[in-house]
Amino acid sequence: MRVAMASIAAFAASSMGAVSAFTASRSAIPRFAARVMTARHMAGGPMPYDDEKMPFYALGVNLAKQMGGQTNFKTLLEEDELDIVLEAFGETLKGTSTQEAQVVLSTYGPALNKILQNRSEKI
Repeated sequence: MRVAMASIAAFAASSMGAVSAFTASRSAIPRFAARVMTARHMAGGPMPYDDEKMPFYALGVNLAKQMGGQTNFKTLLEEDELDIVLEAFGETLKGTSTQEAQVVLSTYGPALNKILQNRSEKI
């Protein structure tokens, strides 16, 4: 997986011209810096974290996009329900859950499926 991610990062960097920032050419550095500044302030404001922490934020964005892929949870869940989902996700990921994941899934999975099916039919 690391090789694949490194390859993707290298391809993305080269396709954006970022690789030229690491060459001896001084003219490429200001262009790259301008791209970085533009990217950090796109979409309505500055990024929520500094450059050192943003890769981890990007991981969260990636996971959210993958999980929400075909399902827009904002339309299926109330805000308090989404908070519970995020709480369970964080606790399970950190290993701090008070219940075993399989017990929760086997006990409440069928009810969840029914709720999501009913709400999906109404959209």
